[in-house]
Amino acid sequence: MIAVNTLIKWEHDNDKESIERVLWLDRQQNIAYVINIYSNESPFPRCISDIEECIKQGIAGLLDSDPFVKIIDEGELSEKSKEIRDKAWKVIKELIVLEPVIFCKKERRKLVLKASAIYNLHAKTISNYLKRFWKRGKTKNALLPDYYLCGGPGKERRVGNKKRGRKRKNAELVGEGINVDEEIKRIFNIAINKYYHTSAKNSLKLAYE
Repeated sequence: MIAVNTLIKWEHDNDKESIERVLWLDRQQNIAYVINIYSNESPFPRCISDIEECIKQGIAGLLDSDPFVKIIDEGELSEKSKEIRDKAWKVIKELIVLEPVIFCKKERRKLVLKASAIYNLHAKTISNYLKRFWKRGKTKNALLPDYYLCGGPGKERRVGNKKRGRKRKNAELVGEGINVDEEIKRIFNIAINKYYHTSAKNSLKLAYE
């Protein structure tokens, strides 16, 4: 069953694939708003029944792994990264709660123009903030710049024998920790999607516990 933040992979006739994130849904109205996470498109509606039928037929499938799920240590972020994230969050935080109105192109345009006047930002900049937030999992940290990642812009460091990241305090007591490999990331993705990205809006701490 699909839910908010479910990722749906579509197989197309030209052998190409696309991945959409479910942003909002209403089963009584049989409508869901989705967004292609790898394109510059805005959210658009789909019938829930159509999605589920395509999944049954193998035209579409649900993904367990979310490419944008990151376990982020706030203390590891640079002040610049936090400043960029917080600036974007301040602009859109009152817009993103206006669901499903914010997904309608005409109404979204009005809201974006109003925010543009308030914050003295170009409307396109605000639209990009919204798309980034939606495409990357509907969390505040989705607004972080890509260069906060280790190993260069948009790249992760390769896993080796040496422990990556900052050395732990009291490492002699609690151990040095481990590197996060693909299997551990897969487990993180499943757990976060199940317990964090839900309508209950659990805190990350509660999801961890």
